[in-house]
Parts: sequence; C-alpha cells; structure tokens
Amino acid sequence: MKGVGVYFWGPCYDRKELAALYSDAAVSVVPSAAGLAVIQSISHGVPVLVGDQVAVHGPEWAAITPGLNGDFFSHGDADSLSKAILKWLQHDLHRHEIAATISNWTGEEQAERIVNGVRSHLRQKQR
Repeated sequence: MKGVGVYFWGPCYDRKELAALYSDAAVSVVPSAAGLAVIQSISHGVPVLVGDQVAVHGPEWAAITPGLNGDFFSHGDADSLSKAILKWLQHDLHRHEIAATISNWTGEEQAERIVNGVRSHLRQKQR
C-alpha cells in the first residue's frame, strides 16, 4: 500500500499533543513493554498492535480484544506486524466504537489487576 506514513514519535506526555497525535493515527504499534500507551491509544479510538510475548508487557495488554480494539503480532516477525497493520487499515470500526471497548477500564480496576498479579506471583513462589 503506497502512501502510508509511518512516524516514530517517541515519548510524549502533553495531553493536547497526545490527542492531536492520536487523531492523526490509523493504528498504534507497541512491539514490547506495552503499558499506558495501550489504554491511551484505545481510549482515543485508535487500535493498538502489540507483540504477542505478553510477559514483557504491563497489565494493560489485557485491555486488548483482538479484532475489536487491537491485535497481537508475532514478536520479531515483520511480516506478522505488516499483516496486522494492513488488516486494521482496512477495518471498518469507527473510533467511538473502539474507544467504547475500554469505557470500564478505570484506575481502580488497574490497581486491582496489579495487586492480583503480585499475589498470584507470590503464591507461585511459595509452592
């Protein structure tokens, strides 16, 4: 597909600038260590693609519902990433539909997920 722009923006913490960036984005890609960017992307109605090695991501990866608000691609596999991007460039979901998929994702729920993850890890270590 010719004419598709790719930008590697880097860190950005200004909410207005983030909103402008997401309004121009068709898809967001986080190959590794995905965290808050997952929630930000989806909440702006932009599908997010992350590598399938979930152990390297923060708990926010769990907000991704494949085919609805994002997807996973094979870690380190450019062809897999390319196919995922093309799929979303042809997707017919609207931004408000993507954003609605995490309307119940709150800070409290996030904290609970983290606590539960730590507890689970500690239980496994005790065995």
